[in-house]
Formats: sequence, structure tokens, C-alpha cells
Amino acid sequence: MFIVTVEGGFSASHALLMCGGVRERRHNHEWRVRAGFSAEKLDEQGLAVDFLDIKRAIEEITGPLGGRELESMACFAGKNASAERVAVYIYEQIAGRFAGRANLEYVEVMEAEGCWVKYDG
Repeated sequence: MFIVTVEGGFSASHALLMCGGVRERRHNHEWRVRAGFSAEKLDEQGLAVDFLDIKRAIEEITGPLGGRELESMACFAGKNASAERVAVYIYEQIAGRFAGRANLEYVEVMEAEGCWVKYDG
């Protein structure tokens, strides 16, 4: 079994609604995203799945998030744009794109240095 992991990123802000109904101050993060795919065998080029194909998919999904206030986007409307929800959103957008070639195992999102969320569907 091969596990292929590719990392990308984007810059965006959020302001989470905390316990007690207090909204935190809007702040920006340099979000990091990792997507891990598994494959049982290699293709004719000797690849489990091409790094560049995964990188392109991550960029297509995270590109529209860049520079945005995440809670203002339809995909997070009425919800906190927490790292957990960002991970689920990216996972759902990338799932199935590599069907027949590799299986999406997980998406990891780093909101702040050293603070990661891993979602495996």
C-alpha cells in the first residue's frame, strides 16, 4: 500500500462564535492543507497518483477561499468556519476526484502553527 500526501495552503480570515455567544475578533491565518491518498499499485509510469494532480485539486478547492472572510461564504453560512469544518469542506470537495486511481484517506488542516485537524470522512 502506498500513501501519497500533498500539501498546499491559502490565506483567509475567520471570527468564530464562541461559547456564551461571544464572537472572537476577526483574524487571518495562513492555512495549510494536506490530502493523503492511498493506492494498492503503481500505474505504468510508476506512480501511485501524480503529486501534481493532487496539488492542482487542492489549489482548485482552496483558491476560492483565499483572501476571504470564511463565514461570509455560502459553504460556511450560519456556521463557524473552524479548522474542523474547513477540513470537512475540503475533504468533501476532493473526495471522488481520483476514483479508480487512488482513495482519499484524509485531509489535514493547520489553522495556526502546530495546530492541525485531521478528517478521514
